[in-house]
Amino acid sequence: DSISMAQGSLVAQGICAAGGVEGSRRTTPRAETNCKVLPDPLEGLHIDVGSSCDHNDFKAKRKRDYRLSPGTYCGGLDLWDARSVEFAPGVDVIRDGALRITAKEPAVIDEVTFLMDGAIKGIVFAGGGGVTMRAPSSGETAGIAIAQNVPRDGDIRPMYLETKIDLQGLLYLPSYHLSIRKGGGGTTKSPYIQMVVDRINLYGNVELNIDFDPSKT
Repeated sequence: DSISMAQGSLVAQGICAAGGVEGSRRTTPRAETNCKVLPDPLEGLHIDVGSSCDHNDFKAKRKRDYRLSPGTYCGGLDLWDARSVEFAPGVDVIRDGALRITAKEPAVIDEVTFLMDGAIKGIVFAGGGGVTMRAPSSGETAGIAIAQNVPRDGDIRPMYLETKIDLQGLLYLPSYHLSIRKGGGGTTKSPYIQMVVDRINLYGNVELNIDFDPSKT
């Protein structure tokens, strides 16, 4: 099965699964099955980011405000329980570590690409403030919000979305399971959002609503 619907509903203009569909009565329109398998559009993606580190094991202090500049975060970037988070435009390389962002206030991530490099680890977006994320509109990573910068292998890593997100750009994470839970998801009006992941799980009281004008894509 490509789609398994135990509860809830899936509504779109069209639903086409490469494999079978379990719980097709919960899909509107009824999902088509055994559709053509689409190739990975960015297979082999690699961006040269050098080998130096600007930060090592960066961990935020609780209840503080952060504005971060582009750079390479070796050992990961941990912004757990910050008060507010803002990123300057550019490319942030997360090397050999996890990316965790949570804040009490809305997190502003505008014209930013996160590149998961080296030994990739997990990703968590959480917090009551929500996240607004816009990928760069120009440069080598134009249109890319988050991507793994290493070839896909047998290792699978988790990405947890536990907050409301308004995303414009590409999530290219073929070695990740994206789980939307704990009230995560929300509504995005973006005319440009694509996800390449190993699996998407939605469970608990969540909703992912992508609502936009197709003529503006």
